[in-house]
Amino acid sequence: MPAAAYMRFLLEWQYLTPGSRVEGVAATGKVVEMLAGFEAPAGIWESALLGARVSDYSGDYLDQLLAGGRCTWARLSPKADHGGRSVGPLKSTPLAIVPRRQLVDWLSMAPDCG
Repeated sequence: MPAAAYMRFLLEWQYLTPGSRVEGVAATGKVVEMLAGFEAPAGIWESALLGARVSDYSGDYLDQLLAGGRCTWARLSPKADHGGRSVGPLKSTPLAIVPRRQLVDWLSMAPDCG
């Protein structure tokens, strides 16, 4: 398969082409399932990851999935050492959004996140 054809396949499979983007809360849940375990800075989840794949994305969609218990967020990588200082959540904090039924599995594979 030529590289260009493979790239087209990947972009469509990831719902990143205009014809492959999805709509609605249920589709947002499907995208969360597809991205399960992928950590990204908290500040880009809605704009760059979900918004790029769900054409009518609204923050209410993720709120509904989280509040309804269908998915949750978790930090799967160890916290950075800040010289003993306590640093609260930031937009750059890496986190994953995962289906709640998969949370135990993802946490069991994560290094000690303290």
